[in-house]
Amino acid sequence: MARNVTKWVWTHSRATGATLIVLLAISDEANGETKMKVSDLARKCRLGERTTQAAITELTVLGELAVTRGGGRGRSNSYRVLAVNPADPAPFNESNPADPAPFNETPQILHPADPAPFNRHTRRSERNPADPAPQVFADVISSTGRSEVHVQTTSAKTQAVQLRPDVGRLCAHLADRIEANGSRRPTVGKRWHDAARLMLDNDGRSEEQIHHAIDWSQDSEFWRINILSMPKLREKYEQLRLQAARTNGRHTTKDRVRQAAEAGRRVQAMLNGES
Repeated sequence: MARNVTKWVWTHSRATGATLIVLLAISDEANGETKMKVSDLARKCRLGERTTQAAITELTVLGELAVTRGGGRGRSNSYRVLAVNPADPAPFNESNPADPAPFNETPQILHPADPAPFNRHTRRSERNPADPAPQVFADVISSTGRSEVHVQTTSAKTQAVQLRPDVGRLCAHLADRIEANGSRRPTVGKRWHDAARLMLDNDGRSEEQIHHAIDWSQDSEFWRINILSMPKLREKYEQLRLQAARTNGRHTTKDRVRQAAEAGRRVQAMLNGES
């Protein structure tokens, strides 16, 4: 079965480069399912841990990998390749919505006080705006051969706006770092997506700059307890940038000791040469 999953990855996956290598490494396991630490997966792929984490995030955005988090740094995650063949035809629907309603041979006698019968074939949508949004059911064949039904609630807005890959990668990376620091994994929703998109489009930040800001803030003992969401990261971004620039340009005591030792060795060498 693992061979079939690996063949599907080679034939149908949209991943490239390091992302494709990570997906192939997971598909090589039994039935395309495995449970391992990020560090072990990175070692198997001969990649760095950050590169491996970025590849996992991209694969989840592409819809080719399902990930169940282990709950913190150093714990194993569960991975499953979503081997869905795009060439499979849609299921046949025997009922044609364009067909007329069946003819009822028995006449219906209505009392004048009775309400008019409800027309079940009304073309116009009569859904109450207060009702919950409709659901879309998708029949997906998993890597284990079982038929799984995925339910997704949609609305006019969510159908019109698709999640951008760069926004998805940034939100997933911040959520991963927060969870790795020992906090509960935050819920990534519309506010997170909007904040990441505005930083990219309105604030003129590149994806790489925001990625570095996430890492810097989560490596700082002070900022990691203050930056716990993407909106907060956008709010404090300029402060983070200025403080990071000051920190990078500041010489530590260890740097000054090393420089003094090097100067002493140069002076000693000059004295030895003169004598």
